[in-house]
Amino acid sequence: MKKKTVAVLVLASVALLAAAPAKVQAAGPRALAPAAVAAAVPLAGSLERDPVAFSVPAGEEPFSTALPPAVAESREFWRTVSAEELRAGTPFTTTAPGAVVRLSPVSPGGGPVDPALLVVETPRGERLSGDAAFREIATADQLRRAGAPFPEGSTAFRLREEAGAGTFRLRAPSLEPGADRYLLHVLDRDSLAVLSLRTLADTVFYGDTLAAEGWLSDAGEFRKVSFAEAQVAAPDGSRFDARVTPRSDGSLSIALPMEVSPAAAPGLWELHLRVRGEAGGQTVERAVHTAFAYVVPTARRIGPVSVTSRKGRIFVEAPVETAAAGRYAFRALVLGKDGKGATRPLARLETAAWLEAGRGSLRAEVSPEVVRKAGLRGPFQVQEVWLLDQSRLQVLEKP
Repeated sequence: MKKKTVAVLVLASVALLAAAPAKVQAAGPRALAPAAVAAAVPLAGSLERDPVAFSVPAGEEPFSTALPPAVAESREFWRTVSAEELRAGTPFTTTAPGAVVRLSPVSPGGGPVDPALLVVETPRGERLSGDAAFREIATADQLRRAGAPFPEGSTAFRLREEAGAGTFRLRAPSLEPGADRYLLHVLDRDSLAVLSLRTLADTVFYGDTLAAEGWLSDAGEFRKVSFAEAQVAAPDGSRFDARVTPRSDGSLSIALPMEVSPAAAPGLWELHLRVRGEAGGQTVERAVHTAFAYVVPTARRIGPVSVTSRKGRIFVEAPVETAAAGRYAFRALVLGKDGKGATRPLARLETAAWLEAGRGSLRAEVSPEVVRKAGLRGPFQVQEVWLLDQSRLQVLEKP
């Protein structure tokens, strides 16, 4: 088999995260709106300040792009091991044959581990190396040339199916002694044991509590865990321990009051969950993570959106309170009544304007042409209201 093909096969195996059923209630889109506002770091540079507003016919397609919280799923786990642990043999457990294993140096200047020097002790007590242990091997150089997004010096290999499943021991007896440390990453690719994780909202406001839930399942059935820990990782690498509470059904509730300022580390934040449990009589380790937005609520709507009509036009105004100057946008779906009195979509509108700190409003209108083309009458109303901080690329309110 050509070297490039081998690297691509192993890379594809590492990336494989197929879905598995779990008996949890599906979560729908969650509305988002801040209860209060907070000042943000002043904006730097020159930003667009001219107001913009437009409206278009609504059509029959739904306006909202709000999606239910994404569920991250994992058949993998990872942990850091020392050079001494690798020399003596570090254990790991799989529940299905053909797992993919990756070793990456994490110490500065640490070099790759040559797969040819690795010895695998199987659950049956056999000691295998080379072709007898590995079906496919991707060296550090092959992974680099294949464009794999792994740390420099990573090597990966797939265990032969004949080695079975259970507790293995990976040894590198000829590895030089020292303080080097390595990330051992195992993808139990064909396993039915899956760890799932989802945040209850994709955006968390400064001062609110991050809430999430996780569950370990095996062939769609919950499995209780004997160990669980969760951490929130900031974009700058800072980590914060979250509280994990087991539920009676075996799932996990995860919570962390978000009290550190997100302005110190702009970007997406991550929630990481690690568990250990049992599935099919085997010990199961799993690790999973998911991303969420953590933002300062720089503005909020402070009253209902007013809708009035005059001379064939529809005027919409959203009262807002802002804690920081910036460019804010408002969008909504305008609805009216048809000849039978049924409520139907009329127009989609959006407006954006620069607002100073304090109380103000965002205004938009639906043109007579759009109103006439829709053929609808009042009373008019709005739904699916969104409020955005365009200066800081933040969603502040959504349906």
